[in-house]
Amino acid sequence: MAAPPPQQQTFDFRSMNLPIASFSAMPNTATNDTPNKVLDDTCSSEEEGEITESEEEEEIVRHEEYTKWKLAIDETKKHPKYTQYEKNIQEVKENMPNTTPWVIPKVYNPTEHKGLPQVIAIDCEMCRTQNPDTNEQDSKALCRISIVNGANPKDDVLLDTLVKPTWPIIDDVSFIHGITSQKLENVQFTMAHVNYFLSSLCTTETIIIGHGLINDFLSMRLDYSVMNNIIDTAFLYKVSFPNQTSEEQQLNTALPSLQELANTILTKNMPTIHDSVNDAQTAFYCADYFRTQNGNVPIILKTTKKRRDKRNDSSSDTLFLHRLPQNCTVDHITQLFQIHTSIIPKNVQPINFNPSTNIGKTFVIFTTTEHANLAFDTFAGDCVKDASGRNQKRIYLRGGGHVCVRKMIMDDSDDDSSSIDGE
Repeated sequence: MAAPPPQQQTFDFRSMNLPIASFSAMPNTATNDTPNKVLDDTCSSEEEGEITESEEEEEIVRHEEYTKWKLAIDETKKHPKYTQYEKNIQEVKENMPNTTPWVIPKVYNPTEHKGLPQVIAIDCEMCRTQNPDTNEQDSKALCRISIVNGANPKDDVLLDTLVKPTWPIIDDVSFIHGITSQKLENVQFTMAHVNYFLSSLCTTETIIIGHGLINDFLSMRLDYSVMNNIIDTAFLYKVSFPNQTSEEQQLNTALPSLQELANTILTKNMPTIHDSVNDAQTAFYCADYFRTQNGNVPIILKTTKKRRDKRNDSSSDTLFLHRLPQNCTVDHITQLFQIHTSIIPKNVQPINFNPSTNIGKTFVIFTTTEHANLAFDTFAGDCVKDASGRNQKRIYLRGGGHVCVRKMIMDDSDDDSSSIDGE
């Protein structure tokens, strides 16, 4: 692993005079108290342990928390989907909108960085923005960042603020996190402040805990390729579906939602609207439970329903398109339906491209449910069930390859147990 370039002077992150914009999506009746199953004395900062490193790691200087969290770090790296963290970082950066410089964590020095938190938990909220000059879109534009101290996750919130996106917002996605475009209008905290804070807080040995952290890293523009200690709680727990056979369990690579982990591991109900402080604390406690149980944790039953259906009261008038190539545009999709089905969609939402794979997905909304069903039925090809049990077809492209079109509703006989991010 190549060492990052030398960093500028290290600043005390606690003494920064930053324009914090406070926000909370938590109901007044809810609290961020430590969950029932996780007691305060399970936090890693209260324990002692000796560092025992393998010969391959002798050149890396570790801090005292590493040994306590090594099992969770290794388990994260063993997961088949960890490959998303191992993609060429330069290619990832080139495929991300160039809205702000990336943060390259400083190389850990036990003397210089003794006062920095060694374990942190992070969660970010995002929106969709667009460059007014080039029309380039950023589907992971940061609009709120929350970081809690692993030494005291209940009470020590290191940073929690709304963030002013660099480009104008075209979709605030407030149905997920409650942050509307209006609430961001007068926010003074920008990506430059995020960069400044993370540069002062993070080293190559900082243990970072979160759920689906790859999205947070991309949103923060934090170079995770030099981070040695990533703990993604989505990778620590196996899941099962209702009525799943043992053979199907062996082939199952689905990931648990944070809500499912909270319900099973912490006996804690999560609010419908995401709150990034609560999510960061919950991810920490789920990781800490895995650590204290030495990885002997229960299998999580998949129960999460269709989250994105909250955008509309009904999704029967909507089709989901995925595996879209990088050069695909909203106009291309409109023409696709017009030519092959003779039905013009009411609305095609902005395409969300994965910066790691360059594969896109979007929702196509029709005037009526009948139009959506007719458009789906008119496409040539066999109708099959996808991993979530919904009807899906492949549309083959002239230049090779295919895209997939899928219904958003299930047959009455099917069980809805997976989200639309499925394939």
